Amino acid sequence: MSALGLLLLSAVLIVFGDADATMRGAELLAVVTPIAEDMAIVTEISHASPCVGQQFNVIYWLRARRSPAAIDIDPQQFPSFWSEVVPVPPESQSRSRMSQGQVEFLLRQVIAFPLVHGDLELPLISLKIKRARGIASRGAEWDVRGTSKPVWLKIRAVPGRGPQQDTVPLVGDVKGSMILGGAESEFHATLELEGTANLALLQPAIRLADAPDVLLSTSLIDAERLARTVDTAGSRVLQLLMRYRWGIRVAARRRERAPRLEDLMLPVYDPDNARWREIRIPGIQFGSAQAPPHARND
Repeated sequence: MSALGLLLLSAVLIVFGDADATMRGAELLAVVTPIAEDMAIVTEISHASPCVGQQFNVIYWLRARRSPAAIDIDPQQFPSFWSEVVPVPPESQSRSRMSQGQVEFLLRQVIAFPLVHGDLELPLISLKIKRARGIASRGAEWDVRGTSKPVWLKIRAVPGRGPQQDTVPLVGDVKGSMILGGAESEFHATLELEGTANLALLQPAIRLADAPDVLLSTSLIDAERLARTVDTAGSRVLQLLMRYRWGIRVAARRRERAPRLEDLMLPVYDPDNARWREIRIPGIQFGSAQAPPHARND
């Protein structure tokens, strides 16, 4: 197993391979765009109809008879999606595969979460290719230029989301804990969550219930994102695992009473079984001998 670490803004993205192929999902959708007599762009989408907040992946391949000498890929923007570009692995065996008697070379791989429902178009990928030595056209800097076909996805609304209609729902799985103490000694806790749901869009301060005698504030401590790659039966699927930690500072309105950090209740939608689950993260009673130092939800 090999790993590649990359610092991205406030998060760390780690890419690693895994032989376990137990991930579930919809049937893979592939769109082929010929760009030359012997070349085509293949766009693979892991889910053609995800729901709002559900992660899926888009992988671009170049199908060719021979390995090109050079490829230049234009940058992409994913409007209406939260997206993460997963670095292409450096190992040569992970960058290519055989398909229909030709070699497919990995161009780009993206994990995305739809932010709105409706018909959404994925961004096109454009590239320039220099053929292998001895095949290049004289005087041409690039031999082939091409752009993929448009791909439209039908994004489904999550049913029965409840009162939080203005937020992107948590879709996938989540587990975590609240830990007493942290960077500050007085009435401070740490919230740790991990899962395949998009924790980057979660605002814990909105989810935590304010008791009448408590004031609280939250701040992000650190974030880590792990991209898991599964290659099986000629297909590649990616899965993003997020791990986030927030600091929570609690203040009591009344000095004579120790504050309590209430349980955190997270509604999470399971797209595989089309149902909601309520994830409970136990709260903390500050200043109480009966308060557990570390309450965890698995």
